[in-house]
Amino acid sequence: MPHSIAFGLGRISKSIRETGRASGRCFCLLFGFLHWLCAWTPTVYGQNQVILEVVDIDSREPIAARVEFTRSGKKLKRDRKVLTFGDTWLAEGSLPLQPPPGDYEFLVQRGPEFNTIRGGFTIERGGDTVLIEVPRSIDMHEEKWFSGDMGSDLPIDQLARWQIADAIDMVIHASPLVASVKGSASLKSPAPSKTTAPSKPSSKQLDAPKLGGPKEVGYRWRGSSREYRSTAFGLAIHRLPDPDVAQDPASAATPSLPVSTDPYEALEAIEDDPMAIAEITQLLASDLPILLAHPKVRCARVLNFANRVARDVSLELDRATGDDLFAKLTIPMDKNRWSIPVLAPFPDKDQIRFRGPHGAGRMSEAVYWQVLEAGLRIPPTAASGFGAGETQLGYNRVYAYCDSVVNPEAWWHAIAKGELFITNGPLLRVMINEVPPGTLQAIHNREVLPLSIDVSLGVRDPVDYLDVIFNGESLYNAKLEDHYRKGEFPPIEISQSGWLVVRVVTAHEPGYRMATTAPFYFEVDGKKRVRQSAVEFFQEWLARSERSQVSESIDTAARRRAIERAKDFWQERLAQAE
Repeated sequence: MPHSIAFGLGRISKSIRETGRASGRCFCLLFGFLHWLCAWTPTVYGQNQVILEVVDIDSREPIAARVEFTRSGKKLKRDRKVLTFGDTWLAEGSLPLQPPPGDYEFLVQRGPEFNTIRGGFTIERGGDTVLIEVPRSIDMHEEKWFSGDMGSDLPIDQLARWQIADAIDMVIHASPLVASVKGSASLKSPAPSKTTAPSKPSSKQLDAPKLGGPKEVGYRWRGSSREYRSTAFGLAIHRLPDPDVAQDPASAATPSLPVSTDPYEALEAIEDDPMAIAEITQLLASDLPILLAHPKVRCARVLNFANRVARDVSLELDRATGDDLFAKLTIPMDKNRWSIPVLAPFPDKDQIRFRGPHGAGRMSEAVYWQVLEAGLRIPPTAASGFGAGETQLGYNRVYAYCDSVVNPEAWWHAIAKGELFITNGPLLRVMINEVPPGTLQAIHNREVLPLSIDVSLGVRDPVDYLDVIFNGESLYNAKLEDHYRKGEFPPIEISQSGWLVVRVVTAHEPGYRMATTAPFYFEVDGKKRVRQSAVEFFQEWLARSERSQVSESIDTAARRRAIERAKDFWQERLAQAE
């Protein structure tokens, strides 16, 4: 009989029936030698076999999920048809195992909308089925939120299958270009040693199996990007789906993406292309002020490949190598190590708040707030970098709000408008005055705008605090249990132009695990907030980038033109500042 596991942290254990030995006795009547062979060889396929069957607890239909095993030193024999990444196995409805006798524990996950399942089994000889029932904790589709991962390095055939297991509506396949010297670059594929795929993936594997019924997360939307990486910049160029052209949901081919190996030439190439947008993928890289000045840059990754499941990448805070260098961020990517010099002109006293495993996450968020303070309305995004680093698809993800039409065009439209939140853990849905993030609310002079804040929150980790941030300052901060004990927000009113985000930060010590809304915007008599201190922050950063040795290694004519544009851009912004 199958073992049934409901959600929770309990462990089950049962000896598997010796079906293989019974078969041996039948053959013994005619062939004594075969009887001896079957009894002596317990690892023949069909003996010592366990099949994990993963189903939705409500519909009882099979679903895909990620599975990790604790083996106590015993090695599991993998079926060649099973897809793995590191120590994670992909179960697509069922997962066949052929382990040697012993005790095994497993962990089953499929994104933050579902409960994590822990269980176990003991095997001696024979075979049996372990039934794993996965309950959904939150249905984000019912609330009109649709998930996405803005960047993964895996080949599209493998990415499409992990997408279903990790319950993500949209995944973006990155074609990485890695810059090296004097504007040259090379195509770089993820290391094949960490990912094992079936030998000949077929087209069926892109769309099948269709698992989990009508409420299954994962519409299998896919896109692609050209992603530029170096120690000086991080940039992705996306091709938006054309609503007038039929899209193949099983394909991420976008032949119209720029082919230049110079990211600044690529930006120039898409200036007149309405279907292309650029995304900053590393907010700490030295060329950030140059990229921010370009009109095609429409979003920026606040959660990226420095934010990882086990432990975030820590900043190296050391000013010894030069006055312009605030810190370094060294990121393991495949067999390489990316050492990104951080030239952000934070004062020395800020080194204290950027120390430890939360440092890179806090600094990315602090830089993003400076972007908003400078009057730029650039939404935050999130990407896992799955396939190139020690993470999982959708660990960092973005949820876009699609109110009426639900398709890839509507999802991208919501991303561009900033109707979204980003997360690597909590599911934070916020409406203010009944509108989603990214919206602009007008205030007339000498009036105040009361805020009706509606928050829905789903968490796995304990949450340290809930914050309402207006123009970089906290309007409301409370321990989560204190907030829910009160049952509502205190009266909050806005009387000046600016931006507001709602965020939660968890008590996850190894890294900055959090969720934040994109900004809500407010204008008094149509006047946008532009702070002089924030503009000067980026002007000083730009000057440091110009004179840095890192920038010299990627000097190109297109980059020099971009620098001149950035100088004019920030000077014009300064004239608007207060």
